[in-house]
Amino acid sequence: MPEPKPNMYDLEHKELFEVIRAGQPVNNGEYACRSTMLAIAAQMAVYSGQEITWDKVLSSKRSFALPKHALDIEPPIKPNADGTYPTAMQGKAEYEKWQFEAS
Repeated sequence: MPEPKPNMYDLEHKELFEVIRAGQPVNNGEYACRSTMLAIAAQMAVYSGQEITWDKVLSSKRSFALPKHALDIEPPIKPNADGTYPTAMQGKAEYEKWQFEAS
C-alpha cells in the first residue's frame, strides 16, 4: 500500500520554520507585489473592456486607499436597501475611473 501524501500545509510550515531557524527567512515581497498588481491589471481589463498594457497599469492614478483609516469612518460603499452591494459595470464610465495618463 502506498504511503499517504503529506499534508501540504504541514510541509509549508515545516519548510518555513527550517529556513527561519537557519537564518535564511523567505522574502516573497516581490512575488506578492507582482501577484497583486497582476490581479489589479486583470480587474482593469475586465471592467474597462480594454486591452491593458503593463505600462498602462503602472501609469494609472486610481487609488484604492481610503482618505482616512479609523474604526469610526463611514465605508466608501454601502449596501443597497435589499442588503446587496452595487456591482462595477464595464464601459466608458469605469474606464475613466482608472485615470490613465494620455498615451
